[in-house]
Formats: sequence, structure tokens, C-alpha cells
Amino acid sequence: MIVKCKILTTKEELGIIAKEVFYEVKDEDCYKPVVIKVDEGLKNFLEEIEMRDEIDKQFIIPGSSILNNLLVVRVEDIKDKEGYYEYEFLVQLFAEKYLVKDLMDLKEKAKNKPKA
Repeated sequence: MIVKCKILTTKEELGIIAKEVFYEVKDEDCYKPVVIKVDEGLKNFLEEIEMRDEIDKQFIIPGSSILNNLLVVRVEDIKDKEGYYEYEFLVQLFAEKYLVKDLMDLKEKAKNKPKA
């Protein structure tokens, strides 16, 4: 399980966590549990996800339309702590993630390559 300590306040920050998880998991992993801390505003967004059968693809993963379309995140548990909320969720992955990692790396290299 991955635990993130910073209190998240935006969907973009949540998307960055999902992207980090995608890069950290082993190729044979199908899902990865993650525990995060969120503020009141992000808690309200996550509660809306729960009402939609706990599945959401509306996280904003900066700079990655590929992952925005492929990653699924499911809320597992919510705990009210003092000053923040603790969420446990699963990032559900797909069998071909190693190919997507390679594609994203190539895309990043091409973007950073100096133009002739």
C-alpha cells in the first residue's frame, strides 16, 4: 500500500498521485491500494464518486490524456480525521501498462528533443 502524507486540495493533485502510482507499480500488478489525505473540497468530489458506484475517470492527470482515459480509481474507505479526511482508494491498472509506459516515455523524449 502506498501512503501519501500531504493533504491534497485539487483533482490535479489527485491525478498526479494516480500517475505516480502508475509508474511505481510492477508490470504484473493489476491494482494498487493508496491512502491519501484530502481537504473538505476534495472530499466532496470523492463523495460524488461514491454515489456513482465508486468508479471514476474524472481525475485530471496533468500532461497525460492517455492515462486520463485508461486509469480507473475506486474509493474504498473514508475516515474523518482532525482537520482532514483520509481516503483509501484503488488505482486499477490494465495488463498492457508496460506498453503505455514505453509510449509515454517516447512521447516525452520526442517533446524534449531539440528541433533541427
